[in-house]
Amino acid sequence: SNSDGMFDSCNKLKGGSGTTFNVGNDDQTYACVDKAGQPGYFTQKRFGEPTIDAKPYVVLSNDNTQLTFYYDEFKEVRGGMNVDRNNWKNNAGKGRIVVFDDSFAYYTGLTSTAQWFSSCGVVGFVGLENLKTDNVTDMKEMFYQCAAREIDVTGFNTSKATNMFAMFGECFNLETIDVRHFNIAKGTEINYMFYSCSRLKTIYCDNTWDALSSADSPFYFCTALTGYDSAKTSGDYAKPIADGGYFTPTSEKPAKEPYALLSNDNKTVTFYYDENRKSRKGYEFAPDWAENLRWGGNGADVTTAVFDSSFAGYTSLTSTASWFEEWK
Repeated sequence: SNSDGMFDSCNKLKGGSGTTFNVGNDDQTYACVDKAGQPGYFTQKRFGEPTIDAKPYVVLSNDNTQLTFYYDEFKEVRGGMNVDRNNWKNNAGKGRIVVFDDSFAYYTGLTSTAQWFSSCGVVGFVGLENLKTDNVTDMKEMFYQCAAREIDVTGFNTSKATNMFAMFGECFNLETIDVRHFNIAKGTEINYMFYSCSRLKTIYCDNTWDALSSADSPFYFCTALTGYDSAKTSGDYAKPIADGGYFTPTSEKPAKEPYALLSNDNKTVTFYYDENRKSRKGYEFAPDWAENLRWGGNGADVTTAVFDSSFAGYTSLTSTASWFEEWK
């Protein structure tokens, strides 16, 4: 068939490997995926994979309560901001949720996350596994004064990090943290890492952080840690509890589970998906959990249902029958 002019005047067309439009090269010969030895104007794209025009950016919701990180070609359409803390730090909103879209998992160009969420009113994170830190060297105060109860950093690659000063400092609501995969061999500034995390009960890690031995007060005022001693807050105690430190073996970490927690005034039910059901005395998602909550726990007085950001990770629901029946 005659395909002359198939790409006529497509002056901005560019193939996935960089082949640009050229007058005279406009027939079906170039209707193919652009690759070595085969110039073309098509780009092969797997589902979810960004195009060559993809950019990292952040979108702040209109009500100022959610930051979403993307890596795709829709920055202008979505009204996105450059990935620079200065673009969102002055618009800090209380109760803010931070979401990392699946597309952001393809972006590995970050070299700094310093103070990203410092004092920004963040109460929860969704999709932190999509934040790739392979090339990040500076994590100083990254989560400083975050209000989240849980920060899932199990997917972080810290092998190139040289500044982790007060990374979790003054996270007053933080209850558990799993840092089993942290590699701090190159760490040059790791003082005050968990400074004043006064509700932090458990740090999961199986290793001794020898590089932290001289660190200044990484456990200062972490009064909820097992065996906490105000005279023992230096990096010398960055080791398992069995060896006289503050790290809990990961073998003792409970599995995540969905549960509901009734507030002390019986007005609010909060839904979680994490490892803290037993410590919080939450209601299991057994077949009769809603019935038990209504009658056994005075759930009939409930006026508000809250879904914690952690609940976004629970995808096994098969029924919501009678969940909010008789609630006010």
